[in-house]
Amino acid sequence: MKRFFRILLFTIVGTLLVLWLITLLLSTARVQKVITCVATDYLSDYLGAKVEVGGIYYRFFNRLNLKNVYVEDLQGDTLLYVGELEVKIQVLALLNKRIKIKSADLISPKVYVHRAPNDTTFNYQFIADKFTNTDTTKTDLKLELNVDRLKVTLLDFYFLDEHKRTRFKTNFSQLSISGFDFSTKTNELTVDAIVLDDANVRVAVLNKFNFTNDSLLLKVIDASEEVVK
Repeated sequence: MKRFFRILLFTIVGTLLVLWLITLLLSTARVQKVITCVATDYLSDYLGAKVEVGGIYYRFFNRLNLKNVYVEDLQGDTLLYVGELEVKIQVLALLNKRIKIKSADLISPKVYVHRAPNDTTFNYQFIADKFTNTDTTKTDLKLELNVDRLKVTLLDFYFLDEHKRTRFKTNFSQLSISGFDFSTKTNELTVDAIVLDDANVRVAVLNKFNFTNDSLLLKVIDASEEVVK
């Protein structure tokens, strides 16, 4: 029995030591630089569009910090820029293809949504297709995303739909979302609560305002207008 507990103790201590060494290694500047380059190249190749990350920093034991994240659309125009993203993630959930995030903080994100005059899809569609493709012969990623708390600070959102001749712009100091869940298997998205602070909404309509196929945008505008009031 003593031998069993001795082996068990050595196993636990050895596992903790290995985890500590891995964490220490991931915290070094050289390794973080390599991880940043590898992640940038992988995302650019996977999405088929330019992706740049200024730096990826891992902190004990489950904190990940990304700075200066830049994503282009397929036309080479800016789709997304995030000044800083810090997440507290549950590492073990990744083994089950689940991204479980306890908290996430986005600082100074800028989003540019655009649809050309003769196009039926927006510039972000190629990213959505990567996660919602129903073709079983392809190996696109299928996962679940769960975020307990998401806080977005100083957001600028630009929407230009040349196909329907509509322009929309909003910015606000803080957006808080709780209970965010999304599954690429069912394409279902649920949110428990959304709170906006100091929202500023501007809508320009260049012809008849028609939201027949853009119900989601209509909901966003309605929510923003309620906050402004």
